[in-house]
Amino acid sequence: MTAIDPLPQPPFDLRLLGAPELRDVSGASVQPILAQPKRLALLVRLALAEPDGVPRESLIQLLWPEMDEAHARNALRQSLHFLRRHLGASAVLATDTRVSLDAALVRCDVTALRRSFTPGGAPVDSVARCGPLCAGLHLTGAPHFAAWLEHECHRLADEIAAATATAAVDARPSASLAAAFTSRAPRTPRVRWRRSAMTWTGLAAATAVIATTLTVARPRATPRVEPDRVAVLPFTVRAGPELAYLREGMVDLLSTRLDGVPGMHMVDAKLAVRAAGDRSGARPSPSEVADRLGAGYALSGSVTDSAGQLIIIATLFRRGGGLEGSFRTTASAESGLFAAVDDVARELIRMRGTAERDERKELATRTTTSLDALRAWLEGEQAFRAGRYIAATDAFQRAVQLDSNFAIAHFRLGVAAAYATSGRSDVPRTELAAALRRGAQLGAHDRLMVTALFDDWHGAGDSALSLYQRAMNERPDDAEAWFGYADFLFHRASQRGHSQVVARPFFEKALALDTANLSAVTHLARIAALEGDLERLGAMARRERMLRTPSAVPGEVAWIDAVASLRTDSVTAMVAALAATTDDVAAEYAWRAATYGGDPLVAVRVMQHRIEGDRSRSARALNALALAHFETQRARPAAAATWIERARGLAPVPALYAEGSLLWAAAPSADVLQGARYRLGRWRTSAGIGSPIALPVSGGALMPAVSQLEMVMQAVLGNDSLLTRFVAICDRNTSRRPDGTDVLWHLCGWGRARHLTLVGDSSGALRQLEARARMGRPRGSVVFIASIAGLERARLLAAMGRADEALAALASVPEDNGHDAAVLASALQLRVQLFVSKGDLTSARRDGTRLLRMWRDAEPSERERVERVRQLLRGGHVVVAGAGGH
Repeated sequence: MTAIDPLPQPPFDLRLLGAPELRDVSGASVQPILAQPKRLALLVRLALAEPDGVPRESLIQLLWPEMDEAHARNALRQSLHFLRRHLGASAVLATDTRVSLDAALVRCDVTALRRSFTPGGAPVDSVARCGPLCAGLHLTGAPHFAAWLEHECHRLADEIAAATATAAVDARPSASLAAAFTSRAPRTPRVRWRRSAMTWTGLAAATAVIATTLTVARPRATPRVEPDRVAVLPFTVRAGPELAYLREGMVDLLSTRLDGVPGMHMVDAKLAVRAAGDRSGARPSPSEVADRLGAGYALSGSVTDSAGQLIIIATLFRRGGGLEGSFRTTASAESGLFAAVDDVARELIRMRGTAERDERKELATRTTTSLDALRAWLEGEQAFRAGRYIAATDAFQRAVQLDSNFAIAHFRLGVAAAYATSGRSDVPRTELAAALRRGAQLGAHDRLMVTALFDDWHGAGDSALSLYQRAMNERPDDAEAWFGYADFLFHRASQRGHSQVVARPFFEKALALDTANLSAVTHLARIAALEGDLERLGAMARRERMLRTPSAVPGEVAWIDAVASLRTDSVTAMVAALAATTDDVAAEYAWRAATYGGDPLVAVRVMQHRIEGDRSRSARALNALALAHFETQRARPAAAATWIERARGLAPVPALYAEGSLLWAAAPSADVLQGARYRLGRWRTSAGIGSPIALPVSGGALMPAVSQLEMVMQAVLGNDSLLTRFVAICDRNTSRRPDGTDVLWHLCGWGRARHLTLVGDSSGALRQLEARARMGRPRGSVVFIASIAGLERARLLAAMGRADEALAALASVPEDNGHDAAVLASALQLRVQLFVSKGDLTSARRDGTRLLRMWRDAEPSERERVERVRQLLRGGHVVVAGAGGH
């Protein structure tokens, strides 16, 4: 009969200080377990566990993260069965939820060492012979185990240091040491010194280090903790002397690559190396270094030479000792070192994103191989969250230039460009299309959002609305889905017969989900300003101050709040600050003051000095036209005409379009209109242009502009015979199928609508306008903008006695467009009329006060118009506050 080798007998001795060893009671090595690294790792984790063991889920995540749940649970069961077969059935205890090791049957040197730290514990014979915890134990496909093992190593070192320090304090110190200590802290009964985490050089060395530390200790201020600050510590190098430079070299490489990444501030490499200790002395734990340096995180790691390949393991620790995550990569010796460093840097960025539950950041780190592109993308995200949309656009642009296949960067570039240009750019369409072409790189939810935005920007409103709703249903906690839906409602309300106010609860939900959403704050402030709710506007201004990066330029909400609330000193200071900005920035702030702030005089103050100097002709013309809009809003048509004439000499086409817009919006008196016709006729003569009635299609941009202005004049004058001739000519020149953006096609529709109005067919006129509105707004015209469409619809609805619908149409004025300033006064005048007719005197008083404030410096030709509003309010027994202002 063949002899059968007896099974190893308990108790077993498990030594983890140094290379792992497992021996039975006879001293024989238990090789079957030692030969299988993952099952040995399971034994190590159980041996170092708390008395109640380890949750099964924790073991699965630690050792089999790459498997699905069913296979991982089966792997754990098989490994536990393997340990029981070699250690005995009672050595490993398991329930449905937890697994533990019987410490009486498997004795561990680390457990014995820790027991000696307790009061009355048995003295430890020596740790001088010990090496690092579980030296040489490496697992493939289980990066979390390497991180956990390094964490345990540092925790044990801390415990040894604390125990040794206690022993040093309990021993009677020398007179000189006591004197040195008490002279530095005469009123403190206990000494505070820097704890030194021990390496494995023995208790004698530990005592010497602590004594030295006590001797040189001085009171030090605790550094201010910066949660986003990261300290990269020297790496452990397990390789030949030719790679020893990587100990500190990895600190320099990683700190350099991560420097400037938004949301991460790197500790100076020299400072981090110095704080981590030297090669042979005491080395503090990563969490201790983070504490000393005021950092929120510390990164430590190792570089191991394995058959010509460098295995790099990096572990990120939170301040206070918590483990954030670990990452493993390989390099083809030194030749692949830089690529491996980039891998580590990207993974560190991803880990920080995981901590913030930022799925988009994780996606970005996975879909670009360019760390520079990733850094540019992160910079763009940070700028976007801060409301700096131009800076965000620039950063995302760099990202796609560095990696043209970076799908999520194309997506975010499209969004940022839309915000930066207030929709006046084709960049969003181009970039969203680029993102869709690379849709396989995006997550399912991001693909949904990209498609919704794409449809939104291409006029497919019903599809966009449906996709936004689907995104909100699938991800109820996604702030961007709620914001996208709210933004769609805010900017498309007038086209769907609703007020912009319908968007408010959705913006509020987006802000509740993302309290740093500055765009939601801005839109809520605009809605509050339109409703005249100064209390809510002030609350949004306070939110903006908390979120916005400090700048010499005022925040948009603070600006609107100061203008609307009549804070003269604040407005004066802000106007002075805007003097140093570009024309584009100044113009945006001027429009906001005139529309949402309701004070065009402030807008004039911002822009009046921007029509001279070394500006280009087009810039001076545009600034002059802006002033014409503000003066029209102030009921000052003569002043507006002066600016239009000035602009017409510089850039005739924009000036012609602008004058048409102003005449249609303001519905001026006959005298003002005849003056405009006289100036146009004089200008046409000097320009050599005959009657525009032929409306030639080959006249370039100038002839359609002249014709458009002439048609507006005939429409406002009520000259139906000439208006009908214009419509017929437009019909002949737009016989092709329109795409919704053709100016002449819209011109024909608007002319026909006004013709139907003049002949008494208001319903037909309304159908004409609504048909044009569904086709979108035309390009190349400032007349047929959404606000004027809303005003014209409201006029028709009011004439038909449909007051509620008319008020809904007027609620979309201004529709966040710079040319809305001149429309606002006419909209408010009609609103006052409608509110009085409905008996809503509170709303009439609110809008009347705002309107009369705008008109406080009205020219004599407009005084009758102002008085009609006053009489309307008096007739409704509404007392309007006096018109004060800046």
